[in-house]
Amino acid sequence: MRKQIEFTGSPKENLRAMRILTAALSTGVIFFALIAVVINQLNGPVQGQAGSNYETLFLWIVVVVASICIIVAKYLYTRKVSEIKNTGKSLSDKLNQYRSALILYQALCEAAALLSVVVFFLTGIFTLLIITAILLTLMLSKVPITKKVVNELALDWKEQQELE
Repeated sequence: MRKQIEFTGSPKENLRAMRILTAALSTGVIFFALIAVVINQLNGPVQGQAGSNYETLFLWIVVVVASICIIVAKYLYTRKVSEIKNTGKSLSDKLNQYRSALILYQALCEAAALLSVVVFFLTGIFTLLIITAILLTLMLSKVPITKKVVNELALDWKEQQELE
């Protein structure tokens, strides 16, 4: 069994670090997508002419992978948050477990978003950027705002005061 690394800062600093992580992951996808769009507009798709036989196949692969990642991410996140709520652990432990659930959720969404950007870069299918936008929206929907964390983890009054 692997040992979980604990963040030693205050709960408020821990929450701030989670926000920064979410912003960094989202920003990386946005910059990569912008670079892919610019290169695509200047040089055209890497794969060559539009209308290739593989474009539909690539599109479906991205849709399937993104769908699987979204379903798995939501399931694992919900399950982990439910487990955290039902434990009587300290706020620090709850936040560490919450951070691990958040990282897993973000990583799955980011992987699918990056795949869609890479396939867009290869094919030039702008529909793929819609999938990227949906995945980014899902990532940003989990930004750990204090009020949301309090509700998701069902924190008591004392724990809420430590977060604020």
